[in-house]
Amino acid sequence: MSVKAKILVLFFILTLFGCSTEQEAVRDIPEYNEAIVAKIRSYLEQGLNEKVIQVCSVIDNPGVSEYRTQALNGLEADYKKALADKKYEAAAEYLQSLGAAGVQPDSTPQELYLMRVIQLLDEDAVTPALALFQARIINTDASLDIPAEQVDQIAAAALSNRNKVVVRYLTEKYPENEFKSPEKLEELLSYTPEKEELIKGTVTIWVNRGIKLQGGIGYPDRVIGSGFYIDKRGYILTNYHVISSEVDPEYEGYSRLYIKYDENEERIPAAVVGWDASLDIALLKVIYTPDYIYSFPEKREYKPGEKIYAIGSPGGLDKTITSGIISASGNRRLLPIGDTIQVDVPINSGNSGGPVVDESGNLVGVAFAGIEQFEGVNFIIPADWILGSLLELYNEGRDVQSWFGLTVHEGREGLEIMYIMPGTSAFSTNLQAGEIITGIDGISLSSIPAAQAVVQTHKPGTLLNITVMHDESEKTVMLQVEDRKDMPMKKALELDSKKNLMSPFLGMIVDEAEDDVIGREFVIRKVYRGSPADETGLSIDDPFSIVSWNVDTENKVLIVGIKIKKRKAGFIESVIQLGNYIDINNTI
Repeated sequence: MSVKAKILVLFFILTLFGCSTEQEAVRDIPEYNEAIVAKIRSYLEQGLNEKVIQVCSVIDNPGVSEYRTQALNGLEADYKKALADKKYEAAAEYLQSLGAAGVQPDSTPQELYLMRVIQLLDEDAVTPALALFQARIINTDASLDIPAEQVDQIAAAALSNRNKVVVRYLTEKYPENEFKSPEKLEELLSYTPEKEELIKGTVTIWVNRGIKLQGGIGYPDRVIGSGFYIDKRGYILTNYHVISSEVDPEYEGYSRLYIKYDENEERIPAAVVGWDASLDIALLKVIYTPDYIYSFPEKREYKPGEKIYAIGSPGGLDKTITSGIISASGNRRLLPIGDTIQVDVPINSGNSGGPVVDESGNLVGVAFAGIEQFEGVNFIIPADWILGSLLELYNEGRDVQSWFGLTVHEGREGLEIMYIMPGTSAFSTNLQAGEIITGIDGISLSSIPAAQAVVQTHKPGTLLNITVMHDESEKTVMLQVEDRKDMPMKKALELDSKKNLMSPFLGMIVDEAEDDVIGREFVIRKVYRGSPADETGLSIDDPFSIVSWNVDTENKVLIVGIKIKKRKAGFIESVIQLGNYIDINNTI
């Protein structure tokens, strides 16, 4: 199913009837007994020190103190070993966990990330090194005193990649440094690439999926998209949905991936290195040295009306550049993670995965979707969201996004917990629905994308402290970051009851009715603003029963039919449908 179709699928799905087996998920909040002691010991034997620390933080019993001490000692040993093995990213995450547990660190994660940057540069992995430097040092405003030799090394790498952001940061932060090529650095900061140069850095993505049969006749099955170089070693960024047949385990047909520079050139075989279905991005590799590579811009908010250009291969017409403006920035959460930028620049079939730049040639984002029924309503993935995942994409295989297992509602008071996913780290804590999340890792938050961005910067296994408001008082809860698998809430549909699932998917909290009058089973107790329940006109105290519950795995949506007597409609009985994507976009 295409991305364009997905955007409107909920408005056009017909009535579907089905049944499902359900069970009530019981909160797994640990109590001090022989069973939990055995589990803690098992965690220790497996080296799951962070898990032990989180479990012990929930149990109000002095009997766990010895196990917590063992876990802290084990975590410190893991940190020292990672440091000795020069696995600096792993060491930084261990250090983060120790800090969350209250251990005073002997360094900072940013210092370790800097070590990793230098390590990557020594390996000639310039683009991932600069991406890490931007994401973990520049964007976090880290207070680092970088040695002059390393400043020169990073500056030279940024110059070779035409990365203005890193050059500007280093020259402004270290003005006293005697750079080796100060004139070239100054020249780069005033450099604006010509459109012809930008076009040279783009390619047509061509996926051959063999022959498809329609009405007994065979037709070529091809997917055409766009991509652009970000690395001199031949690495290309594009959309995941363009190349999904190459890596999707559910796809069983023929698939071969190529790139083309223009209609007259032969196809060059390409390979998928890494992908992130949640962000709809993928990293490809070809054996080719590009004439131009794109670098990532500084993190900033784009204002409506700013002029932009899209470069790609609409309909396979390569080297096409079109212009438009930013229509809206922020609050366009069409993907499961982060937000998107709405633009009016034409994005047609074949544009997906191509770069969108501003008037100075800076990368704004990646084109990924348009709505055919509404001309000029198109969307791009912001470059800063991709930057946060880029280093992981270079590690062959799927990029692992992170989460806690929470579904939240972004309201006036803040981020209200709506639902806690069974089986996650959050499920075994004293967090409760209705509590307001005010911060993660000491960072104050008021939006879902901002919370997702903080969690995104940490790998699964890391411990973070989150602060929540409970009954007008603040409390701190330690949570372990977990792997956010593709469509994680699909598992909730298998584990939890329909009553509980109405909160995250339909946006309403319900109680079971005390009587069975006129087939009534549930009563609405709360409706979240902007949710499917709210947009359908449901309100508090409306009684209803479920007449259908269908999990459409093909279109990846949940469709629920209910028989309801709305108070606002004079309690006249009607049957209505509500639906939502299975991969909802309000999880952290």
